Amino acid sequence: MSVKTKGQKPVFIDAFAGCGGLSLGLLRSGWQGMFAIEKDAFAFSTLKANLVDPGARVRYDWPAWLEQQPWTIESLVEAHGEKLAALRGKVDLLAGGRPARDFQVPVAGARATRGTSSLSATSSSLRLCFPGWCLSRTCGA
Repeated sequence: MSVKTKGQKPVFIDAFAGCGGLSLGLLRSGWQGMFAIEKDAFAFSTLKANLVDPGARVRYDWPAWLEQQPWTIESLVEAHGEKLAALRGKVDLLAGGRPARDFQVPVAGARATRGTSSLSATSSSLRLCFPGWCLSRTCGA
């Protein structure tokens, strides 16, 4: 985990970001959002309008190398694995509003079964770049 000096904000990345509710809470409480991962085009469109586009009250510090588009975890790692690896030590938290278990999709290369945490499978895929801190909440029932 990165060590923050006085005045530096802790940094997070939001997986399964949906429309950005969890990110909004973190941003408003003083965290710095790097980017979000969301595969649904409609949800990402809302997130982008509220937390990425110019004019948003609170915004991600979205990296220039990362396209502002819907991503699956697999496609993000495949397309930008080296850039993600370079983030090691720069990200304090991998946050995620993971899908309810009935809607979970196993991550390629991870052993996931019904009831297995999608965020656990995701953190396995993204382990190359993120620290051990994960915040997970289940969306839906």
